[in-house]
Amino acid sequence: MEDPSTSDVKLLVKNKVFHGHKAILSARSIIFSRIFEIHDIGKAKIVFLPDLESESFAEFLRFIYTGEIDKLDQFAEQLLFAAAKYRIEDLKVFCQHEMINKLTTENAIGYLVKSHRYLATLLKHKCIEFINSNSTEVIKRSEWTDLIKNHPYLITELYSKK
Repeated sequence: MEDPSTSDVKLLVKNKVFHGHKAILSARSIIFSRIFEIHDIGKAKIVFLPDLESESFAEFLRFIYTGEIDKLDQFAEQLLFAAAKYRIEDLKVFCQHEMINKLTTENAIGYLVKSHRYLATLLKHKCIEFINSNSTEVIKRSEWTDLIKNHPYLITELYSKK
């Protein structure tokens, strides 16, 4: 990992270049595998990843190579996005557990929306339980109005799980 002399692909995240190996990335992620198959990057050997941040991507890449993560507490939400996008299920589980441990009335609605968006079912279930148990406080938040307006299907799920 990160050794330019042995890597066969460059991953450009924002303005930072990360070095990787197509075989390892493909083995860990069906999405990377498809990227390498479909977009014959043989000559260019550069993959642009514009929707990720370089700091969290460094942790993401570290997890792909080692199965370990140092800064999960700092990057759980960003890593959940990356794990969902690149279908790294074991990382997705770690992120959900971290976010569940941080669940508060201030972030419960945001986490609920993200859990739905990223198909994070464990987190979604815990958010629904938490919101139902703390509904008096949660519905006072400005995010509640946004949830009703922009994600009414989640309101239905909240009420059907009571």
